[in-house]
Amino acid sequence: WGVGISIQGNGINIHDSDNDTWVSTDLSGSDEDIIRFQTAGDEVVRFEEDKSYFAQPVGIGIEDPSYPLHVNGTVRAGWFSLSSDQRFKREITPIPSALDKILKLQGVNYYWNTSAFPNMNFDDGKQVGFIAQEVEKIIPELVDKDSDGYLGVNYAQVTPVLVEAIKEQQIKIDSLNKEVADLKQKVELLLKAMEKGGDKNE
Repeated sequence: WGVGISIQGNGINIHDSDNDTWVSTDLSGSDEDIIRFQTAGDEVVRFEEDKSYFAQPVGIGIEDPSYPLHVNGTVRAGWFSLSSDQRFKREITPIPSALDKILKLQGVNYYWNTSAFPNMNFDDGKQVGFIAQEVEKIIPELVDKDSDGYLGVNYAQVTPVLVEAIKEQQIKIDSLNKEVADLKQKVELLLKAMEKGGDKNE
């Protein structure tokens, strides 16, 4: 079959006849226990005692992943941390017209089309979310397209827009409250003036 096997110390190398696809191990029992996979001359996977390294996109439930980690199915985790350090960013500007954008969005209930896309491992339960095509028209920064042309929404990034929309709305509420307070004061002054005028007429 054109397969070669060699033993080096406590390690084993298994490779093809061209020596460009191979698996190597170092099971010496030290802190450097490593299993490596190489193809086309490049290391693609490395397993160490306390960590793993993948040089190519990893697919779970999908054979041709479009992203570094592409999962077709449900992911559960205790915490997701998104890079947000100011040092990573440039051209930082406020989000304009956030309230107007939020008011244009429409949240919907739906069920995944599991019969048409069985390989997506969609959940059968009732869902809540947005329609990506609609979001793209309003806040295109939240939408991306995979290699097959299907759209996705970054729901986590809706949060900053919501925060700015609430702040814009609060400014309007505060302004209306001030107008109401001013009108109330004017009415009270007018009523007092009318009462004084009535006393004079008596």
